[in-house]
Amino acid sequence: MQIHELPAVGAPSSNDDVFVLDTGSRTYKINYQALADAILNTYAGLYMYNTNQSVQAAFAAVLASINNRLRLDRVANNLTTTSEGYGLDARQGRALKALIDNCLTSSNIANNLTTTSSGYALDARQGRSLKNQVDALNTSTTPSTGITGVTGAVCGKIAMISLTSLATITAGTASGSVIGQFNEDYYPAAVVDFRTSMATNIRLRINTSGQLLLGEDATANITPRGSVTYITAS
Repeated sequence: MQIHELPAVGAPSSNDDVFVLDTGSRTYKINYQALADAILNTYAGLYMYNTNQSVQAAFAAVLASINNRLRLDRVANNLTTTSEGYGLDARQGRALKALIDNCLTSSNIANNLTTTSSGYALDARQGRSLKNQVDALNTSTTPSTGITGVTGAVCGKIAMISLTSLATITAGTASGSVIGQFNEDYYPAAVVDFRTSMATNIRLRINTSGQLLLGEDATANITPRGSVTYITAS
């Protein structure tokens, strides 16, 4: 495209025209002021008649600028576009601000296991605390039961005891008689009743103080055998 100025005496006025000749030799008449405004709006301070830049070069620069401007169909009103060459719609600024406003701050992170209010996240340090507690639950120990002939193991809050060689209970021993005293690791959270796996199925009981008691009158001599699993108080 070529641009030709109409002959003018002195500086052109806003009423002067210029002719634009396209590659098809078609000629278009354009008001000088309109063309000048288009150029000035794109290149502030560029006065095409007061510089060494030709009208044609200036107009070509305007066309290039227009071609490089962002088109409305290249403005994305979403936060998912991955293609290049798109601008972000201003409305997405509000969407981003809403996301930022809803982000957690340090004041909304609880470094404890007692918070009951909503809107708090758990501090990562509590993950370690919880893991230690889980590990403790999964780790089995075998502290002494405190009673000869009774073995046991504790895993977290679960205890299991086995009557391996408990002393013989003689006939006539009354219900409620203390057979032995467990160590504190084996204290149950509630009274535990279990029957021994013997021909004479004697019932034994462990109270919350860790005492092993006869649960019913012994009508014959019996050496109890058996095991029981329960929840501890510790």
